[in-house]
Amino acid sequence: MERERKDWITEAKSNRKILVNGSWIRLRDYEASLNLRNMTAYSIDGGTYLMKAITTGMKNVGKVQVIISIGKGSEKFFVTNRIDWKPKKVSELYLRRWDIEVFPREMKLDGLRHLYQRTHESLLGKAKLSPLGELLLEISAIRSMEPHLKIGKGTPGMRFRSMAMRILIDLFRVMEKVGKEFLEALLASIGNPYGSTIGLLKGQIAKL
Repeated sequence: MERERKDWITEAKSNRKILVNGSWIRLRDYEASLNLRNMTAYSIDGGTYLMKAITTGMKNVGKVQVIISIGKGSEKFFVTNRIDWKPKKVSELYLRRWDIEVFPREMKLDGLRHLYQRTHESLLGKAKLSPLGELLLEISAIRSMEPHLKIGKGTPGMRFRSMAMRILIDLFRVMEKVGKEFLEALLASIGNPYGSTIGLLKGQIAKL
């Protein structure tokens, strides 16, 4: 059975060598030999880039399409096995890679440790379940505070704002009762949460 071909795009270092007119030449040297007038301007994400595409061989890779992209203060070399794609499409697809890389990191911040899904359907399902789980945790956190704070009824968002307002009101009341010394200790503890100001802050709270 024939193996399914996977499309790929990567950014190459400037010292990688490609075959030009029968000789191996570094990407940065090939870019330096280009005439900017012969390059095509593309608008991507609000920026303008001059691009030149060449289908050639790359050492230890094989036949590829190389896109030289020159922007304001930047030079990039994109490489892909899709020789039929336009330079703009290659660049736009590569830029989307950042969103893909950030997604697992954001998921891990929500408690995810391993992501085994590989198909589009399973990833889509995980993407739907993740914010749902986060919402349930938010609701649980609000519910856990209800016995201690006067929280009004309504949507989770309204109740969250009510909880935040209640905490803020209590903070103002403490400041009014204890005075400037408490405020200074509080601000110091925020700036240096592991310093000696923690003890000072706890001492002020103990007086309440």
